[in-house]
Amino acid sequence: MVQGTFQSPFYASFEAFYAEDRVRLINFLVAFGAPHADAEDIVQEAMLSAALNWETASINPRPYVRTAVKRIYLRRKGQDQNRAWAEQQHLDAGNTTALFDEDTRHIYDIVRALPEAQREVIAWTIDGYKPAEIAEFTERAVDTMYALRRTARQAIRDKLVEQEPEEGRS
Repeated sequence: MVQGTFQSPFYASFEAFYAEDRVRLINFLVAFGAPHADAEDIVQEAMLSAALNWETASINPRPYVRTAVKRIYLRRKGQDQNRAWAEQQHLDAGNTTALFDEDTRHIYDIVRALPEAQREVIAWTIDGYKPAEIAEFTERAVDTMYALRRTARQAIRDKLVEQEPEEGRS
């Protein structure tokens, strides 16, 4: 954070939130499908928005910034529908090497392949939220969140079983 920009004690709570949640928020966005480098930039943009709107955002900051990063990511993704974006997405998908172990990277790759709604509910779930909370933050029905989570989990299980070596099957 730029020194002197936010001097009020009011922003001390934002600084603590930022320090505590930045890495988790990046991981949330990577699970949602963003390349790591883009996730870092998007998180910075969302955190700036949170800081500038801290009076409102501080009421429930974690859902506020997760909703913001999702919107920023989808806006950027929509603006870049050209071939270069798709190629960069593919190249950056493996850029989690230094961040996660092989098994975690494998799961994230499977999650990235899910349809957007399932990917979103799994990203929130990985981040520790329950379907009722996800429904509240995304303004969808609770039953829908349970169904999306169940369908996504089944798709992940199916993909893992499909990728098992033949000798491991009974």
